[in-house]
Amino acid sequence: MRSAPEHWLLDLDDTLYPAESGLFAHVSRRITARIARTLDLPEDEARRVQKDFWRRYGTSLRGLVVEHGIDPEPFLADVHDVPVEEILAPDPALRTALLALPGRLHVFTNGPHEFAARVLVRLGVPPRTPEDLHAEDVERRQVRTVLAALPRRQATILLMWAEDLSYAEIAAAAGIQPSSVGTLLRRAQDAFKKEYEGRYGHAS
Repeated sequence: MRSAPEHWLLDLDDTLYPAESGLFAHVSRRITARIARTLDLPEDEARRVQKDFWRRYGTSLRGLVVEHGIDPEPFLADVHDVPVEEILAPDPALRTALLALPGRLHVFTNGPHEFAARVLVRLGVPPRTPEDLHAEDVERRQVRTVLAALPRRQATILLMWAEDLSYAEIAAAAGIQPSSVGTLLRRAQDAFKKEYEGRYGHAS
């Protein structure tokens, strides 16, 4: 008999909270506005840049960091400054289901930990301990640091793979042959592991 899982990996955005709530649409609009201010662009051009960066880098933020050298932390804080408490409602059924799971819950989001905490508290499923959320925020910062140290193509492939894009979609976005994606992805994963362990030691 298999033992109960010790860890549960949960996606926050448009998953733990419903996509139809429109919460992430608020974030997306703030991303557009931030890009417009940062690059001094009209809104329609900023939206085009936003979509272009997402297609080429996996996230708009990654594109801004690579091509314009922006500081990611103020960007993340600004674009996630949305009225979570007005948009979302408590979800008692979700709380019951999640708290019934054995083991530890790990909630993932591209946003800062303050945003994740606000969403979880509003839904009624706050992290079991503040340390849990802090540890996950530290890990996200480490991952961003390692990605920034990799060659652009490797980081981009990893980001697109993490977003569940198919090999065909990755190939089209990266301008490579679909048959090459598997090999390039493995090399990128090896490079990420080497860089991560060189900076932070073996992952737990």
